[in-house]
Amino acid sequence: MDIMAKTEYDSIKIRIKQKMYEITIPKGYHLNSYSSIEEQEYVFSYPDSSCIYIGDFFYNRNESNIKLLGDSIYNLRYQNIPLVKETNAIIGKEIIPLRPDTLELMGVQNNQLIWKDIVMDNVNVGYYNVPILKVGIFNRALFSVKKISCD
Repeated sequence: MDIMAKTEYDSIKIRIKQKMYEITIPKGYHLNSYSSIEEQEYVFSYPDSSCIYIGDFFYNRNESNIKLLGDSIYNLRYQNIPLVKETNAIIGKEIIPLRPDTLELMGVQNNQLIWKDIVMDNVNVGYYNVPILKVGIFNRALFSVKKISCD
């Protein structure tokens, strides 16, 4: 039996800016929640140092990994969308391309562990410090995210 078939999962409901989301993640985590006046982030940490995060922090836990992909990718990922829209409107044409609603980035860290970051609208979900053998398990978690309600 492979590692994915043996893995047990928890379905977690979380609130980010008046919206409820559900994510199904591997059991065995320790949950930390971080917030500021305008931002919220949940980090699910595992004993092997791997982590899953979900939230709306502008700069997330994979920022340093994303920076290593180069300035153009970094600038697209952390784009100030309202400012770009305003700039394009002033110019009268789309001179600066807008970041798509969903952007997925992935790479290998210096320690040879895997990271992934997905931005969907204004919600970030990702992981880091994941061994290659567990990437399928952690991908399953990221792709399980769904919005379940709005207040």
